[in-house]
Amino acid sequence: MRNIRGIAVAVGTLLAVVSCAPAIEVAYAPAPIKADPLCPVWGASTIAALPSLSDMRSAVWARYSRAVEESESDRTVYNRSPRLEWAYAARAACGAAYGYLSSGEVNSERLWNCECYSNRMESFARGPGISIRERLRRSPRGPPISALN
Repeated sequence: MRNIRGIAVAVGTLLAVVSCAPAIEVAYAPAPIKADPLCPVWGASTIAALPSLSDMRSAVWARYSRAVEESESDRTVYNRSPRLEWAYAARAACGAAYGYLSSGEVNSERLWNCECYSNRMESFARGPGISIRERLRRSPRGPPISALN
């Protein structure tokens, strides 16, 4: 019985101490966002600011066509820069944006993605593009004999 009273007193004392402790609130201040020269501020698409739906559609289609061309080009596919990844991202984002615009809806997030990803794709210089045969020939181990026939 004494043990139970001792435990009850200890728990009560602990609860009193914890409940009387001042609550500390720390204000969260996010780090400032640096301006990105390739992408406008989130959601502020220059394509969405165009005056008509047909102008928006033609701007998005031009970016989509360029992304498709780059994603299928040997110069991009065999390059080591991230241009191919941004070409795939721009292709998907601009395709989605074009779909929204074709149905008459202006989705500023999709337009922003299209614009940002295509700008990033264009920011990487295109490489010289090497064929697989040339790559094998330049390999430090030398080409396999079957690749040269």
